[in-house]
Amino acid sequence: MFMEQLKKIPGAKSSKENTDPEDTSNRHTSENTMSNPHSVLDALHQKYGTPPDEPLEFKICVATSAPGLTDSGKLILPTIIGLNCLNISNAGNGQELSSLCQKVTELDLSHNNISDWGEVISLLQAIPRLEFLNLSYNPLHLSPDLTDAQLSHIPDTVPLVKLALNKTQVSWPNLWSLLTRLQNLEELHLSINDMKHVIAPDGEMTYPKVKRIYLYENKISDVEHMLTVGHVFPRLQNLVLADNPIEDISVESDVIRQAFPYLEDINLTNCKLSDWKAFVMLRNFPQLKRLRILRIPLTEKYEKQLYRQLVIGYLPNISYLNGTPIEAPEREDAERAFIRHYMVQDERPARYDELHEVYGDLDPLVEINLGPVETVSVTVTFEGRTELKEVQLKWTLNRLKKELEKTFVHHPAKDLEIYHDDHGNQGHEMMRFPTRTLLRYRVKDGDALHVELKNTKD
Repeated sequence: MFMEQLKKIPGAKSSKENTDPEDTSNRHTSENTMSNPHSVLDALHQKYGTPPDEPLEFKICVATSAPGLTDSGKLILPTIIGLNCLNISNAGNGQELSSLCQKVTELDLSHNNISDWGEVISLLQAIPRLEFLNLSYNPLHLSPDLTDAQLSHIPDTVPLVKLALNKTQVSWPNLWSLLTRLQNLEELHLSINDMKHVIAPDGEMTYPKVKRIYLYENKISDVEHMLTVGHVFPRLQNLVLADNPIEDISVESDVIRQAFPYLEDINLTNCKLSDWKAFVMLRNFPQLKRLRILRIPLTEKYEKQLYRQLVIGYLPNISYLNGTPIEAPEREDAERAFIRHYMVQDERPARYDELHEVYGDLDPLVEINLGPVETVSVTVTFEGRTELKEVQLKWTLNRLKKELEKTFVHHPAKDLEIYHDDHGNQGHEMMRFPTRTLLRYRVKDGDALHVELKNTKD
């Protein structure tokens, strides 16, 4: 029955899953090992061992061994196929393609030359078990708009769950038209498409089946377009907006709740957020559990650990921050750090009062320097005068004499002799070595230095 339904789509021309919008790791390998086919069918023949011009009795076999042509003439295809970077522009003969691809579930066609939506629909027709299709880096923006006649050829039973359209310059009208026929789609990749606006479909159409949207590295800057994503995909759970120039997400809390009632995971890394008000807004997402928000302007103002503590302090609703789980001890430490940070500020957020009710007044942390001692206090005596001096242990004896020449003794450094008294059993010990540091002389806090003029008589 399925073979009888295969028809030429109006407008069509006669490796492992890869959704990374910038992954070109297989490009050179493919180009160097295969001639450039023009159809998916040609590429399958070349890659798995059957010349396209030889007669072939198409028999489908479960790929329990390495893919390729068996001794009996059966062509075995893996369920997951990568045909990226092969200059593919069309699907090829639909009946032959369908005979070969009955078991295929994932197909990577990224970095090819498919420029007609009709060819995409031919693929959806011919591969009945396809769950993931990667069309990233294909020039689909050159295609005429999808027509109702073309869309009618997409089977109602298409099982496609994930679709990658990174850097295809897909238009919103074509995307909405396609999604109306892809009733099982849950994950959509739309990165690097120069999208400044999110234009809602006509008639308040929504797509409640879609749970994960990836909009990495577009040009979305207005929170209204972010909200449109939520309204069009009302059961969205994961939203990636990293590398978009979003500067502000301040809206009424009810608006956030209505737009994203199920959102659990959001990525705002490398956006343009520069104010803690954004984190007040993030608390209004009712189901938010995971947040990624690195390399925003706000991070430049704080030491790394303090930034993480303040984010955790603002957001009691999240359980993961930048991929790392937030355990109970870390949360308590962060909330206490939040209070200490803001208790010396003139303006305090509402969250400060909430945490103050939990922890009460906190004493400032005492800063303890656990590093090596660099400076000590010693008494310096010369001709009946005594002063307390701060000296650095890295100074040499020569440097100490020059400092005392300027600040206390007022005699040339070369004329000075200095005796070290550590109040122990050694008594006054002459410091004889000009280049030895005070650290090596074992000078410490409370020691005494006695300065005398050298006997210059012959």
